[in-house]
Amino acid sequence: MRRVNDTRKLADLILFWMAVLVTATVAAAFAMIAAGMMKQSWTYLIGLSTCAAVFWIAYVLQRRQIVEGGHSIHVTAFLCLSLLTFVGLYNPYQFDQIWVIFLLYPIGVSLFHNKSAFVVWGTSSYALYTLLAFLDPSVTDPVDVYNRFFIALASLLVACITFAQLTYLKNTYRQVTEDRSREHAITILQTLIPIVERKSQTSSREIEQMSRLMKQVLKEFPQENIHDWEIKMISLLHYVSRIKWPDYVFEKEEKLTEHEYQIVQEHCFIGGDLFQEAPDFDRVVKALRYHHERFDGTGYPHQLSGEAIPLISQILGIVESYLAMTTSRSYRKAMTLEEACEEIRSMSGVICDVKVVEALLKALRISSQPQNRSVDVPPMVG
Repeated sequence: MRRVNDTRKLADLILFWMAVLVTATVAAAFAMIAAGMMKQSWTYLIGLSTCAAVFWIAYVLQRRQIVEGGHSIHVTAFLCLSLLTFVGLYNPYQFDQIWVIFLLYPIGVSLFHNKSAFVVWGTSSYALYTLLAFLDPSVTDPVDVYNRFFIALASLLVACITFAQLTYLKNTYRQVTEDRSREHAITILQTLIPIVERKSQTSSREIEQMSRLMKQVLKEFPQENIHDWEIKMISLLHYVSRIKWPDYVFEKEEKLTEHEYQIVQEHCFIGGDLFQEAPDFDRVVKALRYHHERFDGTGYPHQLSGEAIPLISQILGIVESYLAMTTSRSYRKAMTLEEACEEIRSMSGVICDVKVVEALLKALRISSQPQNRSVDVPPMVG
């Protein structure tokens, strides 16, 4: 949306200044004729005034945004080319080489940074240039034709370089902005770690353990293309999400009440609470939101099942379960590695996809042996 808005502002400015320049030319012509510095017929002045009026009409149409969405760029490009065609055919300035304006247009349309508009309307402009420049019956010298061809080629080269450079600069700027946004978000979350450590009486080493295990599991799913910064942020966000829980929950040995269980479930939504306006963090938010969903559809918060649960969420959920099993809690002792792996095997097809279970067991250097057992994972595995 921001890119579309920036393009509209640029289009508004281009049409505005085109209209201003034509209007200034009209005013200058009137002043010079009034001062006796130039002799031209009223037909010439009417022609200039008509051009100025057409340019201002085009600017008003652009400002009113007669077409919304991605097609608005094409409408703007069409308006600009129509104005140049009007000037080229009407030629109120009586300029012998008016066709040159069609060589400047592709450079201007490249500023919109829209590939389809650049190709479609740039090609149209060169077609009009050919029509005016090469089909002119007065052009008989082969050298003149040759020169005009290379001028057009130079214009195309400049337009392509401009478009490519703008693409590079925008991509670089976007990458820098995204990197800063991630660093800022991670820094904020890291400031919460000491609070959560004191509150939950757990070690923040879990963040690194979770990141490492998730990366190892994800090696079995290269098609997911999850970035390292996303894994780091998921692990960090998952740990600090416990800040929403009441202090006494971490020390309670008996089963949670229904109200307490609902409070615990709310930690799944902390990502959306913090980053709902940041589309770059969409996978991070979804990973945390759905990591307590179960493959059989009995999880929370939305009772998703099967492949409806994002793979990254399944990986987070099973890694969280493993780390919880092998860590002592106030309500139970830590399991041994073998016991935890048996429980992980029993999750196959119940808690998460069989492939995810096998990937985790492979990451733990334990062979996967299917077991027909059910599992009742404690509600407070995190």
